Amino acid sequence: MLIENIKIALNSIKANKLRSILTMLGIIIGIGSVIAIVTIGDSIANGVNKEMQGYGARNIEIYVTNKNEFSTDENMYEVSSVEMSEKDMLSKDMLLDYENAFSNQIQALSIEESIGQITLKNNRFKSNINILGVNKGYKDFNKLEMLSGDFIKENDINNISYNAVVSDKFIKEYFGSKYNNNEVLNKNIEIEINNKFLNLTIAGVYKFKSDEYTDKNTYSNILLPYTTAFKFNKKQVYFQSFKVVPKEDIDVIKFQLDTNTFLSSYYTHNNSYQITTFGLTSLVNSQNDLMNKLKLGISAIAGISLFVGGIGIMNIMMVSVTERTREIGIRMALGAKASTIKSQFIIEAIFISGIGGIIGLILGIIIGTIGSNMMKYSSSPSLFAGFIAISFSMAIGIFFGYYPANKASNLDPIEALRYE
Repeated sequence: MLIENIKIALNSIKANKLRSILTMLGIIIGIGSVIAIVTIGDSIANGVNKEMQGYGARNIEIYVTNKNEFSTDENMYEVSSVEMSEKDMLSKDMLLDYENAFSNQIQALSIEESIGQITLKNNRFKSNINILGVNKGYKDFNKLEMLSGDFIKENDINNISYNAVVSDKFIKEYFGSKYNNNEVLNKNIEIEINNKFLNLTIAGVYKFKSDEYTDKNTYSNILLPYTTAFKFNKKQVYFQSFKVVPKEDIDVIKFQLDTNTFLSSYYTHNNSYQITTFGLTSLVNSQNDLMNKLKLGISAIAGISLFVGGIGIMNIMMVSVTERTREIGIRMALGAKASTIKSQFIIEAIFISGIGGIIGLILGIIIGTIGSNMMKYSSSPSLFAGFIAISFSMAIGIFFGYYPANKASNLDPIEALRYE
């Protein structure tokens, strides 16, 4: 009997193609709008998240900052700034304690000490370089790929060595085609910066990472032990900042709070300076929440057309019941049960809304994909949203088709047979 009702429903839709299509329009527009909005929204969110990941969304930066104490004087506020001294900075022991305390949570901890930027010339060749003192964790933090040689070792740091790691970009710019990445190892380079000379030995070559924001004039980093950089700068080894990235399975927000709490314990009695942590994860989460709320709000507005479409289905089903009153009477006279008549019209309503939902889904994906591509984001159609949309459209068919179907099933067979 179910198969028979399905055949009757399909034949009714075929017999009234134009009317059925016009009835579906509200469902098509509503579902299409929602799917297009969700597709574009997800594409933007995924694109932004991907860009944030490229900038290190899980990275956390830790700074020693001034507490910015305010004093009142004739209703004016003045910042009380105390010059930072070594006792206000982070020491090697503090960082070692921190690493030990969070050893099972830290993926990489990066330290940097800048020496400066210059253009280094070698006869007709030249390269823009940025000289940095770093630790072993710098490599993992920045996901550097070594092409030859070794990165900075703990022994280099302890012995204040002048071994350096350079990029393949620097090799090509400074040496031309004279050496490849392996042949350049153990070669010496002499750098003059701030009227002081720095003689370095190339111990390793890493792959220079470029992106859409990188141009040919971008500075290439030359990396050496941070202890060597501090010595060159004639400074004691104290840090005003460092960077850390937690392991993949660690809650970044909680890790950031725990980091702040741990390091702030060293500054309990410091009246001028404090620990400040900064991460992009909370910003990414806020952006995703905002995007989800925006999608929900716009989808709710687009959902009005679904309601209108549902009323259209109810209206056309009422007309269909009226037109087929005599047919209903004949079926009842031949023994059809009220439940069979009811299911016949509910199935027809489901088919109308279901077909409209499928057409709307396809149009929504097409429009959403075009919109995403126009904004230069990779399209991300949601299968889950599509499933919900089709299910919802069929639910609308059941909801708005029930009353006409119930009316049809309650018709008096004799009165129905007399209807003209």
